Amino acid sequence: MEHTNITIEYPNILYFDGLWKHTGYGDIYQLNDTESKIYQFNSEGCVLAETMTKVAMQATYFPNATLSDDGMNLTSHQIARPFVQQFERLSALPAMCQPGQLFRYADISP
Repeated sequence: MEHTNITIEYPNILYFDGLWKHTGYGDIYQLNDTESKIYQFNSEGCVLAETMTKVAMQATYFPNATLSDDGMNLTSHQIARPFVQQFERLSALPAMCQPGQLFRYADISP
């Protein structure tokens, strides 16, 4: 699969809008203009782990990112991590991550 290198300039941040599932991990990154979110999920449920601005999420989790030609896969080369991270675009949040289905930290804390 060929990848197009994208230099992340904040005006071009639209390429990354949407939902991204971190391949091999239980994380989903939701980027949009109002509030970007990180969900953590597994077979038991889903938790909203963090919220931030889209610009902050882009800079923290997707620096030096590469978007596939079809726009469905994203590769991130974070300097602090020695390995490449892969993300797959999702069309919707899983049912367990929908409002009303999320666990709250208070529900799962001892």
